[in-house]
Amino acid sequence: MENAAFRLMDTLVYFKRDLVLNDSTAIDIPPGYRLDYDLCSNADEMEKTAALAFKNYISHYHADSALSASKSDAVYSSWAFSSAISTEVANQIMAVYREDSLGESKLAAFATLNYKQNQCEGVLFGVHPGHRQRGLHKVLVRAAIACSAQRGCASIISSTQLNNLQVQKNGVREGFLPSDSFYTFHQWR
Repeated sequence: MENAAFRLMDTLVYFKRDLVLNDSTAIDIPPGYRLDYDLCSNADEMEKTAALAFKNYISHYHADSALSASKSDAVYSSWAFSSAISTEVANQIMAVYREDSLGESKLAAFATLNYKQNQCEGVLFGVHPGHRQRGLHKVLVRAAIACSAQRGCASIISSTQLNNLQVQKNGVREGFLPSDSFYTFHQWR
């Protein structure tokens, strides 16, 4: 494809975990945080959190010099906003909140899930930069596994860029195995 003026932008890798009914692992939520299922009370808050979580993220959009970094960043915040307002984009959202010094809950991390037939796809996971290194991604992955099993799903899948090693390690630690991969090419005319 590169000989036909297509440029390789990234490799998307999929991971899969087979489930059994009531499959779950302890969900250890760090002190001061709370996990809500089927809830993100504010689409604007989710959009803002995604904008911070995915700023300068390495994706096929960011790898393409024909696209600006700000527009590439905006793809993820727009995707998060759409997930919060449309069940066609995501039919479950899980959110991790942290109470601030004024007693107000602030979104720290989120996951969007899409259930189709007997499989769940973990579509978009984002952790606010101020809340990283606290295990919130792991909390959301474990919660997604538990919810998927409770719904009777046979498996759960999730994808990330080939160079996103931390997310891949988190998935493998939770029993996910590599299942597929796809190249993403761009061509401009």
